[in-house]
Amino acid sequence: MLSGHARVESCAVSVFDDTGRPELVAHYVASEELAADDLRDHLSTALPADMVPKRWVRLAALPLTGNGKVDHRALPGRQDRAGAP
Repeated sequence: MLSGHARVESCAVSVFDDTGRPELVAHYVASEELAADDLRDHLSTALPADMVPKRWVRLAALPLTGNGKVDHRALPGRQDRAGAP
């Protein structure tokens, strides 16, 4: 769903549980400036509220493993406040 946004080049959504409460965190690469509110609105039209990520982190590029898949362990978690709305 998130990758369906016209300005999102690549994305990954992960569950982080560093506070005892699991939380969805979306990491995305955008072709131009893109506010987290725009992405939240985009997903809210098709997903229930509990499936819309709470945290948004814009990256220059997603970290990849040696075989080209997203390296979820290398994604910044909650402690990185970049991209927060």
